[in-house]
Amino acid sequence: MSSSHLQLVLLTTSHLLAQAAQASSAEQCDELMCRSPGLYGLHGGYGCWALVGSDPTPSADAPLCDGGYVAVPMENVPQVQSYEFGGNFNYYTCCPSTSNITTIPAEIEPFCAPFWNGFCGDQGGDCIADAPGEPMACLDDIYKYPHKTGYKLLSNAWLHSQYRCCKDPQENFRSSIFVQEIFLLVFGIISSILTFTIVAGILLSKMARKEAFNLYVVFAILGEFFASLISILVGSFVTSQIFPPKLCEVSRTVAIFDIYSGLWMNAITIREVLMILLRSKQALRTSPPTVRKSLLQVLFVYFLAGGTSSSTAIFDCSGDPNKHLLAATITTVMIIPPVTYVVYAGIRVWKQQLLPKTGRTRFLYIYFL
Repeated sequence: MSSSHLQLVLLTTSHLLAQAAQASSAEQCDELMCRSPGLYGLHGGYGCWALVGSDPTPSADAPLCDGGYVAVPMENVPQVQSYEFGGNFNYYTCCPSTSNITTIPAEIEPFCAPFWNGFCGDQGGDCIADAPGEPMACLDDIYKYPHKTGYKLLSNAWLHSQYRCCKDPQENFRSSIFVQEIFLLVFGIISSILTFTIVAGILLSKMARKEAFNLYVVFAILGEFFASLISILVGSFVTSQIFPPKLCEVSRTVAIFDIYSGLWMNAITIREVLMILLRSKQALRTSPPTVRKSLLQVLFVYFLAGGTSSSTAIFDCSGDPNKHLLAATITTVMIIPPVTYVVYAGIRVWKQQLLPKTGRTRFLYIYFL
């Protein structure tokens, strides 16, 4: 072997050894230790994006790490230009201060998905969820396991956590949501038992199911029964880090259907009660709605709620801000009419004194209250 060939072999070997050493050192690094709001600051939470040329100072643009780690840039992820923050951002990871790593070469890919858009399958697609109530789902085949970053916020009286989609499961993921899982499981079981008891009690009684108002009750709470079952299944899936296809869309569709159908069925029920009260006040002969009419109304409500809830869920889980706006618009259009009518009916009953506080109408009076 000539000296030039020997020199080439030695150089190649040393280069491979250096790469192996870098890869081994890079394994000590942890992107979940990143604490820069950066690009994630637009949605709330932590990220690994820092403004090019910024110093490690406590600001939204700086490369910050937790636990005594230091920020190390990753060459594999290209720069991103942000008009909101006015500059280019570099992606970095956090390594132990004793590792003496200055950069992560392009051969080493990030452990977690650098972006949230298109990777996170929670409601809103912003990687902030209240698992297991709102699935911490990941949509990518490689970055498919949720890891909590430590960022938390209280929203709608429920604790939400930020997560990132990474390559391997997080060891303590299940224990981190154990309390929420138990709460949701107990709530789902109790709710499903109660709604099933009411629905079954009415439908199994020949006399009860002949009354239209009883059918209104059944179909007003039937969505709650299915939503309770779905919440139990979703909790089991998420805590086991099993994410079936379209988990977000299916769970959100059922939950939103429960809201839409319940509101519209209540509005229809109150309308029928109001019509009876108005005719009674005028001393006109009146009768409750027929079963056929009630079933047609249920068919209308369920068709409307089914179509709009599935559309809302698909837009909600898309991760596209424009589609999130469409979802919010649909929700507004579906909620305002029934709520407005219920308020209108209540005011009309109160002003015209259609329901005396005592006597046979007392239960209806309490219902309207």
